[in-house]
Amino acid sequence: MIIPLFISAQTLPSKEVIYNTIKTVNDHWQISNPNHGRAFWDNAAYHTGNMAAYDLTGISRYKQYSTVWSVQNEWMGAKSDNPENWRYSYGESDNYVLFGDWQICFQTYIDLYNLSDPKDETMVARAIEVMEYQTSTSNIDYWWWADGLYMVMPVMTKLYHATGEEIYLEKLYEYFKYAQSIMYDDETGLFYRDANYVYPAHTTNSGLKDFWARGDGWVFAGLAKIIEDMPAEYSHKEEFESIFMKMAESLSAAQQEEGYWTRSILDPAYAPGPETSGTAFFTFGFAWGINAGLLSSETYLSTVEKGWDYLQNTALQEDGSVGYVQPIGASASPETYVGANSTANFGVGAYLLAGCEVIELAEGTLPSKITIHMDSVKVLNDSQIQVFFNQNLNETTATEISNYSIEGATISQVQLSSDQKSTVLTISNMDYGKHLLYIQNIQNTQGDAVESNEWISFQYYKNYIVSASSYESGSTNYPENTIDNDLNTRWSAEGVGEWILFDLQESLLIQSLDLAFFKGNQRITFFEIETSTDGINYTSVYDGFSSGTTLELENFDFDDQEARYIRITGKGNSSNQWNSFTEIDIQSSPITTNLSDTDPDQFKLFPNPASDWVEINSNTKVSAIRIFDSVGKLKFNKNNIDLNHIDISNLANGYYFVQIETNNGIISEKLFIERE
Repeated sequence: MIIPLFISAQTLPSKEVIYNTIKTVNDHWQISNPNHGRAFWDNAAYHTGNMAAYDLTGISRYKQYSTVWSVQNEWMGAKSDNPENWRYSYGESDNYVLFGDWQICFQTYIDLYNLSDPKDETMVARAIEVMEYQTSTSNIDYWWWADGLYMVMPVMTKLYHATGEEIYLEKLYEYFKYAQSIMYDDETGLFYRDANYVYPAHTTNSGLKDFWARGDGWVFAGLAKIIEDMPAEYSHKEEFESIFMKMAESLSAAQQEEGYWTRSILDPAYAPGPETSGTAFFTFGFAWGINAGLLSSETYLSTVEKGWDYLQNTALQEDGSVGYVQPIGASASPETYVGANSTANFGVGAYLLAGCEVIELAEGTLPSKITIHMDSVKVLNDSQIQVFFNQNLNETTATEISNYSIEGATISQVQLSSDQKSTVLTISNMDYGKHLLYIQNIQNTQGDAVESNEWISFQYYKNYIVSASSYESGSTNYPENTIDNDLNTRWSAEGVGEWILFDLQESLLIQSLDLAFFKGNQRITFFEIETSTDGINYTSVYDGFSSGTTLELENFDFDDQEARYIRITGKGNSSNQWNSFTEIDIQSSPITTNLSDTDPDQFKLFPNPASDWVEINSNTKVSAIRIFDSVGKLKFNKNNIDLNHIDISNLANGYYFVQIETNNGIISEKLFIERE
């Protein structure tokens, strides 16, 4: 037996302290990273930790964060639909469907599927398609690197539970035995990163075996996750448990006095100093082993205590970020800088996993899961937003102004809706762009309170209705991104003739447009600007191109035009046929004479909010009606229909724009669909 190097007097903080640390870390990450990336391993590894945090806390925004990421990626990893092209060597393109770095996302998709009620099969359809194909082949060498064991082993056990198919457990064992045959060290029970790092062909500078901390962290954590999921009668379960316990013995002995593991586990001098991702995975594994009864608390609790002490008091920074995470790599990489400001999505995910398991070993009472929370925020107009909750609200707490805060804005009034499930905030001094709304002390009618300082992010847009001919499939590159005051978001659509349309809600004197372009410093974008007073007849006011030299807003001037509608038609760019605008700022002023505003009494929606139907009352003959969703996608389009009673039961809850076309032009109104 390998004896640990030292004995620690550390003890774990209380459950409440660890709980608050988990919230601090995850909130910091999500606030700092509101935009979602691809479904590749680094993002997906974060989401495995985020789902653990949701399972522990019940905080709805954590689940929502992973759901939005999943939807953006269409519940897929790599997206090739031709199995003849599917590969599993290293690759980041869509043909590498069988490469584990593109399959770890299935873990989160399956977790979300398990939470869905009723079950939404689209969440797991691609995972089943890919893994059914993979398990039907005779190949067994899919997991050729240590990371892959964390990426895909849990997918196999999760799919076994989701489908009941034994093939996933059978192939799990076959693939693992291949990985073990090329990477496993019998003496230590540890895994090399891949076959290229096996001793003695590869050593550290001191001639020692080089076991990469994050690589073995992937394996140790992956084993913990699958052993927990394995049925008791699974014939190979004890073998996996034995491998896990032998790893634990060697890893505990290699822990440094300060509680961390160095990048090269058995040669601390090779790449000295702390490393958080490996340490977090190890701490998670040890805590799970104790909680599962597989590891002795008397032997290994001190390992967990020292590991968490490092994670909470050294790795965690004052702003809530997680430091000392080795950047993306494949080895201990001693030449790579790792410091307090070194952070990464996968490191945060590992930290969350560790916290959610360590908390079970701490003393004290675990805070109750939050049951009442905000669902969404809707911008009603320039001075009001509506905040939707999942439960009926206590009027006294819900209308208390001090229970709401938005940085930089003034809230002067709060009103409770008639159904008691939303509030309307009257605001001023709020800039256009992204904001965080914080709430506290708000209770439901049973007296349960929201999470202290619960927050939700929302976009405060100009009071325009934005629609488009289309937007990039499978992305969040919506037309509304062009008015969010953020040059990092965009509207994108491919093809000459694709357009984006702005309904300014009133006629204004349009003086010029400021436009910013995606990759605006690398290519020239071609486009045409047209204006209209009625939404039918358009006048071309500019037909040209961008400078191709800047990512910032560029001004495009033309003779002043009276208009309510502005349409920008894309003509591709100097590299391809994509039209991509990051921001569009309309320079205008009010019209003081000869106003051409539409009489609002000519067009009314009832009821609004609506549920399964809506009546449209208009004083003029209507020739067509169109309904766009909140991101400008056309959901309803009919000509010459009966407008007294329109069936909208097939539209989901949310915010829509209704346009009717008359002989006098196009009129638009906002519609909100809300059902219990």
